[in-house]
Amino acid sequence: MRYTLGSLFWVSFLTVHLAAQPDPYVSGGELLPEQAAYDVGYYDLALRIDPKQEAIKGTLTLKARTLSPLRHLVLDLDPRLAVRRIVEVTTSGLTPRSMTRKGGQIWIHLESERKAGELVELSIQYGGVPRVAPIPPWAGGFTWSRTNDNRYWVATSCQTEGADVWWPVKDHPSDKPDSMAMRFTVPRGYSAVSNGKLVSRTKNPDKTETFFWKTSVPVSPYNVAFNMAPYIRLEHPYKDIEGTEYPLQYWVLPENVEKGRTLLVEAAKQLAFLEKTLGPYPFKKEKFGMVEVPFLGMEHQTLIAYGARYKNDAMTGYNGGFDALLFHEMAHEWFGNLITNRDWKDMWIHEAFATYLEALYAEHLRGPVAYRAYMNMQEKQIGHAAPMASAVPTSSKDVPTDVYNKGSWMLHSLRYLIGDERFYRLLKQFVYPPDAKPVQQQAIPNVRFSDTDEFIRMAEAVAGQPLDWFFEAYLREAKPPVLHITRTRRYTDLVWHVSGKKPFPMPIEVFLEGKSQRVPMSDGRARIWASENLSLVVDPERWIMRGKDEFENRFARPLSEDDFVGRYVIQPGYTFEVWKSEGKLFFRAPGSFARELSPINERQFEVNAGEAEVLFEVDDRQEVNALVYKRNQSVISGTRMDFVMQDQFYRLKLPEEVLDRFVGRYRVGNAPDAADMVITREETQLLIQEGGNPAVEIFPISESVFEWKLLPAQIHFVENTDGRVMGMRIERETTTISAIKR
Repeated sequence: MRYTLGSLFWVSFLTVHLAAQPDPYVSGGELLPEQAAYDVGYYDLALRIDPKQEAIKGTLTLKARTLSPLRHLVLDLDPRLAVRRIVEVTTSGLTPRSMTRKGGQIWIHLESERKAGELVELSIQYGGVPRVAPIPPWAGGFTWSRTNDNRYWVATSCQTEGADVWWPVKDHPSDKPDSMAMRFTVPRGYSAVSNGKLVSRTKNPDKTETFFWKTSVPVSPYNVAFNMAPYIRLEHPYKDIEGTEYPLQYWVLPENVEKGRTLLVEAAKQLAFLEKTLGPYPFKKEKFGMVEVPFLGMEHQTLIAYGARYKNDAMTGYNGGFDALLFHEMAHEWFGNLITNRDWKDMWIHEAFATYLEALYAEHLRGPVAYRAYMNMQEKQIGHAAPMASAVPTSSKDVPTDVYNKGSWMLHSLRYLIGDERFYRLLKQFVYPPDAKPVQQQAIPNVRFSDTDEFIRMAEAVAGQPLDWFFEAYLREAKPPVLHITRTRRYTDLVWHVSGKKPFPMPIEVFLEGKSQRVPMSDGRARIWASENLSLVVDPERWIMRGKDEFENRFARPLSEDDFVGRYVIQPGYTFEVWKSEGKLFFRAPGSFARELSPINERQFEVNAGEAEVLFEVDDRQEVNALVYKRNQSVISGTRMDFVMQDQFYRLKLPEEVLDRFVGRYRVGNAPDAADMVITREETQLLIQEGGNPAVEIFPISESVFEWKLLPAQIHFVENTDGRVMGMRIERETTTISAIKR
């Protein structure tokens, strides 16, 4: 999904000596030598679910082959779950094995050191009350919910935490089984739905039923899903791009059957577009499945978790004319489940493509205007807080949120750079390389693992030009390139500035006096013979991702007080007003009195009796386009009404000492295992982090109310009479979560 970090992972054959990841709710990171020493080929998970007690009990059997000498086989498992028995399967029978628990890890003591190439088969009996997902799917675990008629509705989500929150597993992106069996025993009258194919369903004497699912395709452990409800299975006929007929399947709640049928029709249209754009649906030999869940959604392989409540804007807050959640998760079947990154550091490969494909689909449905509106929506969510791709192994908690929208904008700029024909050819060849070799013993020959370097090599081959400078600027640097524009009476200079003074020879489109031209910038700069009296617009269709352009005017005309008169929008419904009366200039802030402005210099004024200053900003045509209001340490910007675009994003700037009031740890609920939310400050940004999830920016809409950047939610900070922050409320539609500051 848009704000999840879905993946399907590569098996690393490199034995490296790296440190363990101590946090049980973080996936990936540096790999233990004891875990690098073996490769899992098969998991068999048999699990009994007790929804009344919200408990599980089961057995996990694994088959693994050693890659180097091994004395202890280390698995990951949430400390909440107890291990009852471990046995090794040998030719002579079942042999009990002892183990040591170290936090979220199980160290299984083998009888003797195993040599490289040996097969190890173990069976682990375990159970208990698994972690309840605090904010699924962002903070995952089990979700125990109820349908409208008060029947059980249960689902798992564990992307960033890893599958070890509910079953024993080697929780690292460098290992996944070649195949897996899932046997779920649930109360009779309910369906248990999972990945792959349904092999059998068996009624048991104790009024339970066992559903046996199996996938013969490599699958990321976090992508293994359990869903239970009184589902009704719907089917919709579909013929794919290769002419193969098979049904699209949807396990839907009884109260949503009619909506489910409509959703399947839309799913068929989306699937057809993705096949045309990327190539055949990868997992048709097993199924294309969807299941209704009590949270937003996830890209579980062959079984998309759908919880958008049949609303197009449930995921993005923007209605692009299609169900964006359904489309995004479907796109992950190619980017994330078919082609996968080797490490969380390359997670942009999953999320950037899935996010950008949304915009391409909007363009397919409604044309270029809809495409640009979609890209504008995404641009407003970019934070530029950290590089998108690290050069070293990264854990799930360190994946930046910019891998979604900034990654999408990077692909948008790449499309401009290399052209549509090459770009669409690159999409298909990256997913289905013409010279790709089948992966040994895999049911789908094109399932493979990738990284940033491979994509760069392939992009350069398709584009026929070096592109390392492009990806260095966008992937390895937090801040985007900035274009410096200098206008004189004879010419205009364009110069790119990139962090670290890296090269950036990005050509740029210039609209000059009604004509468009592509200006080459081979050394990162160009001069256009466009004098001050000529109309000039740089990158008129907004193809190039960059920071705010820097203008320098060497032909500036004097400004008059009449230039400042107007309304300046802070937030929708809140404006600064500037007007003239009897030869004097007046100013009014929202909810305040009219005050006279006294000039300090040509563009800076003092607010009389207001202990404040007003600074007017101008564009390259010397037109006043913004107002900056400064009072004490507060800075508020307003955009002149003439320059406001529809749905423009505004941000209130608060001083660091104000932001520091909110920094700290907040406890949600009083239970011993209650989740903690941590708020930190990075310069003028406030970040919120839950458990092992990535830190997410929140931004102020007042001095005590903040918007959550990823969720359609608001955070209200609660203060006491002394002005100290005591806690917060997170409000999202009809749901409110309270937390107390510790």
